[in-house]
Amino acid sequence: PTKNICRIMFHGYVHRFFENDSDINFKVYGWRDKTGIVDRGTSDYVIVKNMFNPSVNIDKYIGGKIEFSTGDSGILVSRFGATGKIKVGVKIDEISECLKKAFDKKNKEKTENIIASHRYKKYRKFC
Repeated sequence: PTKNICRIMFHGYVHRFFENDSDINFKVYGWRDKTGIVDRGTSDYVIVKNMFNPSVNIDKYIGGKIEFSTGDSGILVSRFGATGKIKVGVKIDEISECLKKAFDKKNKEKTENIIASHRYKKYRKFC
């Protein structure tokens, strides 16, 4: 009872037994989501705000898939400015009409109803 105990339940077939605790090398993870709002579009990029804090190092997220509420997707390319905005690379020819409104400077409609999300694995320590 004063000892720290780690319990994880698995379901399925036994593939292999381990002799020592040091032989166990599998990873346990949970899914995490980050969401932001489309700010505007520039050339081949969509600028997304409110997904990351300005102090967060986004290097580990670069290259990750970003999905938009319109059904479109892109790749996180880099940070944009110092306020926590990010650049998401998209293929202009393949995006929906709704997302194309973000690229139209004459169009005054707000694009804040377009949500961008990034789903990734958060690995946990095993015992």
